[in-house]
Amino acid sequence: MNDEKFFEIREKMKDREYMSINEYGSRVLVVRSPNRYPDIVNDVERLVERIKINDAKALTDVYLIGEKEIVNVQPKIIEVLVRNRKEYDDKIVEKMRNQLSVNESTIFTDKNDVCKLCRFAFRIPGEIDEYSVFIKKIQMPPEDVSIIYLIGNDDYVRIMADDFVKLLRSKEECIGRMKEKFISSGYEIINLDGVDVAALKGNQRMVVTYFDRCSVEDAENMLNIVEHLRADVGLVISVNFPKEVKRFAMGKKIELIKTDEIGDLFL
Repeated sequence: MNDEKFFEIREKMKDREYMSINEYGSRVLVVRSPNRYPDIVNDVERLVERIKINDAKALTDVYLIGEKEIVNVQPKIIEVLVRNRKEYDDKIVEKMRNQLSVNESTIFTDKNDVCKLCRFAFRIPGEIDEYSVFIKKIQMPPEDVSIIYLIGNDDYVRIMADDFVKLLRSKEECIGRMKEKFISSGYEIINLDGVDVAALKGNQRMVVTYFDRCSVEDAENMLNIVEHLRADVGLVISVNFPKEVKRFAMGKKIELIKTDEIGDLFL
């Protein structure tokens, strides 16, 4: 596979996303670096925290794809680091299983973690294959949490915070609930480009956009859309909002709505 093909693949990926490519008996792992030139230490470190165990096995090549450069990493390095991570997670989970009662949770950093990542552990009342039943009952951890452990009686699931957000409240579910809320309040749903929901009631126009995790840039873009569409207000839906986003939204024509607040929203 030539460099041009790798850069084409990169354009279809999000920053730090990885993809396995099986081709001609080879199993190649491609990782999108957010940098012009890959930061090997940081990019590998982030990959090792995120990648699934099975995705790190039997690799023939690993490539970090920056905007301007491609770096090859020895697959054995990734495999060993991921195996070490699994052993490390096992020890943490066993400790948390002994400390937490059923339905209890805790936020912690581990003294042996050189990265000092913030972690969240929740003790599930049952076997781990039942975790999907309980996941939406779990309150979303703070924004600085990176890794989540759902701990059953004999096993556990390790989820990155971004993926947990998607499991907790899917975009489709939230948008559906917002539409129902508008309709029950006498609004008409209309089609407008650039937003997830647009609603009209008399002369009042409201628009809605959902983000898995909302940044200041996302909030700025929403404000621009509100002004461009001449809407009265823009509702931004997300699981949680960082402090800087809350500061930006103050006094502006956008309102921040957490996913668990939709049911109590008064329109």
